[in-house]
This record gives sequence, structure tokens and C-alpha cells, in this order.
Amino acid sequence: MPIDLIFSPAQPNNPFEIARRKLLIELSKLPVPAIDVSPRRGQFADVNDHVRDFAGAFDRWFREVGEEVRCNAYTNIDARMFNSAFSGAIDGFATYEIDRAEAAVSGEFVS
Repeated sequence: MPIDLIFSPAQPNNPFEIARRKLLIELSKLPVPAIDVSPRRGQFADVNDHVRDFAGAFDRWFREVGEEVRCNAYTNIDARMFNSAFSGAIDGFATYEIDRAEAAVSGEFVS
């Protein structure tokens, strides 16, 4: 999809579209790690940073979505349900597994 289509929505003043555009811009600026066939020390740590950066970007987007829902709902919305949803989903789970991969490369294997 051409980049101009991504950033040229039919509803440019839609708060969800504004949040989406901000997310896409933020994601496009994040560095992308690589892992060699024989991984080197630090490469899995770079992946973990990458995963956390993406989760943080999605957390910020989701918080904006939640705020828009809260502001327009006819009932009380618990905005906390929109905080750190993505970071919470990976932290200690996927990030732990990536840490284990890094530890094995570093010679500090964790079972």
C-alpha cells in the first residue's frame, strides 16, 4: 500500500484515525533489529528492546482509543483497562523467553 494512502484517510478529523496515524508514524521510526544465523551477544537483547518499543507504541495508541471510548460512552468506562495492555501482555512472558535466548548466547543459560 503506498504510504500516501495510509496517511490520507477519508475522515482526517476522526480521533481514531488521528491515533492510527500517530501510531504508524511512531512505528515507522523504530529501528529494526536482526539476528545472525549464529547469534551474537546483544542481538536478542536488541529484539527485546524492539518488542518493548512496539508494545509501548501500541499502548499509547490503545490509551487514546480508550480515552475516546470513555469520552463518548453513555456509561462509566474504566480507563485503566486501556493502560499498558500490550506491554502487560508481553512483559515477563515473551520478554522472558527472549531474555533466555540472550542468556544462552551470553553463556548464562537460564532453564
